[in-house]
Amino acid sequence: MGKEKESKMSYKDCAECGGQCCKGFGIPLMSSRFGIPLALYKNALETQPARYFLYHEGITLSQDLKLFFIDKSIKIKHMGSYLYVDSKCFMLNDQGQCSIYETRPDMCRNFTKETAHLYVVPKGCKYEDSAKHK
Repeated sequence: MGKEKESKMSYKDCAECGGQCCKGFGIPLMSSRFGIPLALYKNALETQPARYFLYHEGITLSQDLKLFFIDKSIKIKHMGSYLYVDSKCFMLNDQGQCSIYETRPDMCRNFTKETAHLYVVPKGCKYEDSAKHK
């Protein structure tokens, strides 16, 4: 049990890079900005993907909460076989810290050194070398 706690990022770890992972997320290269299935993100890392995407700039959800849409004003960059969506979380404060840290979405809570290979990790993150898009 103690080992599990050690693998989770501490608040200090999260704030170390200014919240780079809170400023965007990855989508598969074959995705379109029009109607990305939330089911792609429902797994062991995130049980409620709609909650995660509700917190991001320029993202809207379909009424049935099965798709999310990326506003055309949001920048998208190629990162290997993924696209990185520049969409800052509304919960990231001016100091680069999560304002809902204790109740943050699973996708944020489960981002650790051990799971970084399952994420599209932004440049500047301390786990960038473990990134899925390499």
